[in-house]
Amino acid sequence: MPSKNKDNFAVIILSHGRPDNVVTLKTLQNCGYTGQVILLVDNEDKALQAYQDNFSDILHVFDKRDYEGKFLVSDNFNHRRNVVFARNACNDIANKNNLSNYLVLDDDYTSFSFRFDNELKYKCEVVKDLDSLFECMVKFMQSTNVKTICFAQGGDYLGGDQAGLADSIKLKRKAMNTFFLKNEHPIEWIGRLNEDVNTYVLHGRLGDLFFTTNQITINQIPTQANAGGVTEEYLRNGTYVKSFYTVILSPSSVSISEIIGQKNRRIHHRINWNQTVPKIIPETHKKK
Repeated sequence: MPSKNKDNFAVIILSHGRPDNVVTLKTLQNCGYTGQVILLVDNEDKALQAYQDNFSDILHVFDKRDYEGKFLVSDNFNHRRNVVFARNACNDIANKNNLSNYLVLDDDYTSFSFRFDNELKYKCEVVKDLDSLFECMVKFMQSTNVKTICFAQGGDYLGGDQAGLADSIKLKRKAMNTFFLKNEHPIEWIGRLNEDVNTYVLHGRLGDLFFTTNQITINQIPTQANAGGVTEEYLRNGTYVKSFYTVILSPSSVSISEIIGQKNRRIHHRINWNQTVPKIIPETHKKK
């Protein structure tokens, strides 16, 4: 990270059950990131000792019980097998480390890539200078009133240059996986499962701006093929239970649909954005 932001910016990697396979850490190094990294794990992790042995210099351990009752879980279950506790702990970690801005990542990213060249034509090229890229993202955060902005996911570009996000540089009104955040504007993450979707839907209904930029993409190991993290919870419930959290929280704008996969189709949420977020009416329609 460039010197002026190096001391008050950090990447926070959320990890659980993968002390020997924190893929994102190596990917950051391979893509040219030289700034501060905090590896955040919970004190209920059975692999905690291995994390302490492997990452003592960057490790921060938090207690999930400290966050019970502090956010809306949207169910009556009695367990803490979810990443939402870690997400809600991140701003406290930022405060303790005097961070003005920070980036929250999962632990399974295999690459960061550009999706457009200098002539704005579609391509895929691995990022080699994450320091400069992150500085640009922080400047964007500081100069706007967005709550968060994220990078796109590899699946957003299925079909290559024929994909919906491949025709031009644009912002998409969703936020998943890679969260650039401001310490002064914390976000309450909502719901025991599907916390990212729940949060950008409910905050979006209130007028908060959650965005994904399609200029950059991350690729990651398929969730249910990578042990640890929330894989066991997805294998236990599938996407059926996960998707219904957002329906419960916003039944007027979110429904359930069988939309994922070509061969192995599965239940997933579907968001009607026309019924979800406020609209900005052009001045031309203002009554005199």
